[in-house]
Amino acid sequence: MINTPIVRFAIVGAGHMGRLYAEKIARMSDEGLELTAVADRNRSRARDLALPYGAIGCCDPERAFEEADAVVVATPATSHCDVALAAMRAGLDTLVEKPIASSMVAAQAMVSAAEELGRCLYVGHQEWWNPAVQAAVDLVDAPTYFAGRRFCGFSGRNTDVDVVVDLMIHDVHIVQSVLREEPCSIEAIGARLLSDSTDEACARLVFPAGQIAMLSASRICPTPERRLWMHEHGATLCVDTLASTVTWGPAPFGSAPDKESMPSRQQPQIIEQDDLVSQLRRFLKLRKTRETSPASISALCALRTCLRISNALARKTNFNGDDIDRTPIQCD
Repeated sequence: MINTPIVRFAIVGAGHMGRLYAEKIARMSDEGLELTAVADRNRSRARDLALPYGAIGCCDPERAFEEADAVVVATPATSHCDVALAAMRAGLDTLVEKPIASSMVAAQAMVSAAEELGRCLYVGHQEWWNPAVQAAVDLVDAPTYFAGRRFCGFSGRNTDVDVVVDLMIHDVHIVQSVLREEPCSIEAIGARLLSDSTDEACARLVFPAGQIAMLSASRICPTPERRLWMHEHGATLCVDTLASTVTWGPAPFGSAPDKESMPSRQQPQIIEQDDLVSQLRRFLKLRKTRETSPASISALCALRTCLRISNALARKTNFNGDDIDRTPIQCD
């Protein structure tokens, strides 16, 4: 029997996502994962999360790094860069929760540091690993229109960034990963309601080949919804990541498709999988190669588009520029 090498994990940030990662790492002990340390600026919270797993709890990330081979950064987005840079400089491969950072300068600094230090930097866009999304991207050929609705209630979390960088970024990331490019035109509207930044937003993205994405996001809606429609060849694929379902059917928002032009489609087989576990497995695979993760680059591209949407909201001006990066975006 071949023994699986142990990968010791530290988690920085003992909030909602930190707790989820701790549970998944513990569940994957038979795959060689071990939670050894949790750091949080609230020492009691760090210790409470660490104790059931036999890990140490502390308030100093540097102390947690001493006990680990890899780290999950689950802190507020504005601190991602500082924590990730410190982790990589300490010799740790690093998984950062989305968004990669809160600014392009910080995001690019993280990607550059990973390349210079020979560390694996992976960005956790959890929705990409939802089984419904994975099934959908294997089915679509050349979508021409996307419509996304991502709504949730107000939790008070992640208000260091607006709803675009907090929630809409999931759909931006998926659309750009499918089309493998960034939009060349952006229009956006939004409103601040319960926090100091935009809590509801709608954006219209136009891509170089003419594809359009109409995306809506709200973090103050009492009824949760996470659906993305992809329209091609007279048919529309509806991806529901809350229910983990994919269905072919009517065009977005109830309009009837042209049934004569609607191609024969087979309902996809949804392979049950835990998106965070799949994400961790991908991270483990990439850390062996020490290469720049496609997820880091696609996450950087998603952040750039979201910041352009946020700028359009703040300035009440639209983005129309020729300075987009034309390098094809790689799927993870």
